[in-house]
Amino acid sequence: MRDYKSIRNNRKCLNTLFIAVIFLTFLRILLALKIPLYGLGAAMHDDYLLVNYADNLQNSNWLGTEYTNLTLAKGISFSFFLYICRLLFLPYPLGLVLLWILAVLMLVIAVKDVVKDKAALLLMYLFLLYSPVTFAKDFFQRIYRMAVIPAAVLLVAACLIGLFFRRNEKISVQVRWALGAGISLSFFWHIREDSIWLLPFVLGALLCSAVGGILLQHESRKNAIKKILVYILPIVLLVLTNNMISLLNYKHYGIYTVSDRIDTYFSKVMSTMLKVENENYTGPDDKLWISRSQIEKMAEVCPTLKKLEPQIEQIYNSGWCSQESEIQGEIQGDLIFWALRDAVAWAGHYGSAAETDQFYKAIYEELEEALNEGKLERRKAIYPSSMGTGIELKDIPFLIDRMNENMSHILTYEQCESAAESGNGTWDQLRKMEAVTDGMLIYPDQVRYKVNGLIQQEKSTGKLQAYIKVGNRLTEIPVGSEFSVELEDVADIADIESVQFQIYQDGKLKDTMDLETGKNKYCSIQVNDAEQLVVPDPLKAKCRPFIRIANIFVKVYQKTSILLAVFSLIGYFAIFYDAVAGFRKKQYESLPIFLIMTGLGISIFICMLGVSWFTAWITAYRWTAFLYTAGVPILIQLFEIFGIYFGIKNVIGPAVLERKRLWTKQQ
Repeated sequence: MRDYKSIRNNRKCLNTLFIAVIFLTFLRILLALKIPLYGLGAAMHDDYLLVNYADNLQNSNWLGTEYTNLTLAKGISFSFFLYICRLLFLPYPLGLVLLWILAVLMLVIAVKDVVKDKAALLLMYLFLLYSPVTFAKDFFQRIYRMAVIPAAVLLVAACLIGLFFRRNEKISVQVRWALGAGISLSFFWHIREDSIWLLPFVLGALLCSAVGGILLQHESRKNAIKKILVYILPIVLLVLTNNMISLLNYKHYGIYTVSDRIDTYFSKVMSTMLKVENENYTGPDDKLWISRSQIEKMAEVCPTLKKLEPQIEQIYNSGWCSQESEIQGEIQGDLIFWALRDAVAWAGHYGSAAETDQFYKAIYEELEEALNEGKLERRKAIYPSSMGTGIELKDIPFLIDRMNENMSHILTYEQCESAAESGNGTWDQLRKMEAVTDGMLIYPDQVRYKVNGLIQQEKSTGKLQAYIKVGNRLTEIPVGSEFSVELEDVADIADIESVQFQIYQDGKLKDTMDLETGKNKYCSIQVNDAEQLVVPDPLKAKCRPFIRIANIFVKVYQKTSILLAVFSLIGYFAIFYDAVAGFRKKQYESLPIFLIMTGLGISIFICMLGVSWFTAWITAYRWTAFLYTAGVPILIQLFEIFGIYFGIKNVIGPAVLERKRLWTKQQ
């Protein structure tokens, strides 16, 4: 009877938890729909560029009807996701949260045969569903490619983990997980240009699946070949996707590449420029990857580059240059690559992709020749990426310290909060972002000037006209009677002092006066009131209750983050101990979990080290590191799930039960 009551109570608790999961899932979808997007229309090389890609895809124009210096500058996955959302009649915020829910469900399904406790599976689902990274303003609110990275990383990990745990099942079952891994890996790979950081986990997971599913099972040659084909399927799909995108780019623009930052002469030129010795190099946080003096030296030995001298002079007199006092007049970090794109475009060398590639080829060959002949000195450094500065051995301690610092605030979800942020850019840019995404943006505050007063004409001869001048706009006001004027859409005016009166007589401008009481020979002006009114977008106030709810969940994760990290590390070391002990006894229950967690840890380390290196020159490096490591918090959460659950289930729980059994026996 007691056992029956226990089963009934457990079933009742499970049903209650299931209802809570359904409610919280609907709440998560509601929050995604009610929290507005963050549109950066002014980010012409980032957010707005990817929205333009999506707009062209939606209009069946691939990435644009004309080839420009930005046509192949970014990966296609995010824009393709916007395109798919439009095909499925899904607003982008809804599509984004559904993609996240799909990724979480895939992870739960992947581990359900190992985690057989339904309550534990539901709690894992909730733990990932409300991950703080999915509420971060700079990820899920911003219309930019970082938004899809968490879901893409989780999908890749879930499919590979699912394949690993099913390595002894039927081939048809394994094929489904391998297909999922290949599709999600291909999508992830083309979000950014630095996706290689996840490759160690991918290759490690496939290798472990092969070892566990073939060697340890002593499969026949026929079955072994079938399984090998299954395990290489994700890589084959990735290669096929690369070639398919390259073929489409070749068809439309005449160049066979996924983007011009990968395996083109543009990328080779940038890589070679970075290898020219920088005499003023100060360390990995040096803000100048390529200085102006370096470019001038290169131009002296590179005739093709020298032809760009007028355009290079132009980029150093443009908005690309830094305003910081110590490097004023220079172009910082990787911004030099974007500036040089502009220089080449201004010189007229972006007429076609083939012509552009040949132009960069000439520069590349001349630079390489100069380096080989000693006309330019080659820097002695390690280059983790062709599009980043080199690392010297003396830089490693600094990078480790910077990585630890970045890791500390990413681990605690320091910047994972929602906010009611106004976008930037013109009305047309923001409106286009709304049209492409079917989402809601908060528009910049409207600024209005309200002016009350009286203008009296001094002489009766001639027809007098008075205007209030705001920027280039004139608003007529009556002469001889009181006026009250409200000027709208004047956000481009610095302050109310820049507003002026203009006096015309017989259609000719006679005088310009400041916005204050005054007199001239044509009229007298009395200003009773002049004030600036700031009118925020009403959506900003409407969305705040939902933002507060979202941030409550974020706070819970922030408060418990260190505790969960400590418990997961304890679990990891317990699993490691059990795996080593079990290996000697030929018991391998904990070994797969240890390998998965180790693979997650290696990918986290590689990503953090790479981002800390790449962003070292940026003043706001902590925010930038957070932005570029969008996938790391998800891997950390997976590490915590496996460490805590399996640490208790496989090691700590059995040890406690064994100790309890021995104590009971002694009594």
